[in-house]
Amino acid sequence: MLRDDPAARKFESLFGPERGDDRPLERSRVRKALTALNSPQWNMPPTFHIAGGAGKGSTIAFMRAIAEAAGLTVHVFSAPHLLHLRERFRVAGALAETQQLIDLAERLSYLRVDLTNFEAQVVCAFSLFANSPADIAFIEAGDGGREDATNVIPSPVATILTTIDLHEPDLPHDRVVELARDRSGIMKGGVPMVAARQHEDVKLVLEQMAQRLGAPILGGGADWNAHAAVGSMSFHYLTRALDLPPPALVGAHQIDNAGLAAATLLTWGDRRITPLALATGMTSAQCRGRLEPITSGGLHKLGAGAELWVDCGQSAQAASALALALRDMARRRPARTVAVLGIEARSGWRGFVERVAPEVDAVVAAALGPGGVDPSAIEEIVNEGGVASAKTGTLRGAISCAVELGAGRILICGSCALAGQALQDTRPIN
Repeated sequence: MLRDDPAARKFESLFGPERGDDRPLERSRVRKALTALNSPQWNMPPTFHIAGGAGKGSTIAFMRAIAEAAGLTVHVFSAPHLLHLRERFRVAGALAETQQLIDLAERLSYLRVDLTNFEAQVVCAFSLFANSPADIAFIEAGDGGREDATNVIPSPVATILTTIDLHEPDLPHDRVVELARDRSGIMKGGVPMVAARQHEDVKLVLEQMAQRLGAPILGGGADWNAHAAVGSMSFHYLTRALDLPPPALVGAHQIDNAGLAAATLLTWGDRRITPLALATGMTSAQCRGRLEPITSGGLHKLGAGAELWVDCGQSAQAASALALALRDMARRRPARTVAVLGIEARSGWRGFVERVAPEVDAVVAAALGPGGVDPSAIEEIVNEGGVASAKTGTLRGAISCAVELGAGRILICGSCALAGQALQDTRPIN
């Protein structure tokens, strides 16, 4: 059971649950609330806006680490969280206080604007950031792009697009175009967009939009590039070439996230973003719950000597990155690997199971409670692929089951809720 979170309870009591609100994305509600608060979005420091698929949180973690290494004070709004809602709001380098969020939520409720839970969070973040001095701000979009609640920043320094997940290789062309147009809808006229590597159909949409808006694009694999080298990360940006330390975050996919972060801050053009700041940011970046080892606490003891890892990725795209990481782990140190899966009942959950299960020796399906996929449904998909499986009602029970299955490596994955349970008795998230 996760620890009590008064701020999350307050937001839910005033604005409803974050998941399950079926209202379409619509920025007008956010604009109305911001206007009532004297338009704080106009009083924020230089702001970077990121949307796309998986990798947004990790990219922000690298950008924050680089900026702080350069001596800059940083605001961050990023979702989801692992344990407490306050993790989403980093104000001048420190997490917002719970009471701050409660007070702001109550103030918003008096505005008589029918905000969703996430929209209320966005308005709170902009209010906090406008009223606290900082050098730079990073804002992560939610599940959308063009009509996302965050897409009200009048003039960002740059927009950023991580790789857009097409979910399936045979996705119809019109759906690809629809996804690309929506996620890249954060593009602004005259504002550079720094993009990760994209599917060719997505690149075509980006180029058309950029031409129409007059927005320069710096694309991964063309204007910037990053790849692993022996003991380093080789990074190229336009005419510059740098050998940087390997990223601190685990997984080959983090090379692209680190490169995207570095390219974005170099595009900004601030002289404080030096090669030393870039190098320091690579090694100091932290993003809890992103393929993180658990080396202390009750679950670590329960693991009986097995490697214990946790990852909070929830999409099929995140599962693909996990699959690659699992192969790399197996190559570096072979071990019987058991995945503990607890998944929220959201679109794409089957794809997550189908991509992770073939990379492990066994799967233990864990119950998440309300809003979670039934462990029996997870087990059915696993069995269809010929992988051994078991199911249990609790995370601790799943770890014990994995040990009984002979695990030398255990990966807890599938949702932020499960990752939060796994991390709650480890070092604090701050």
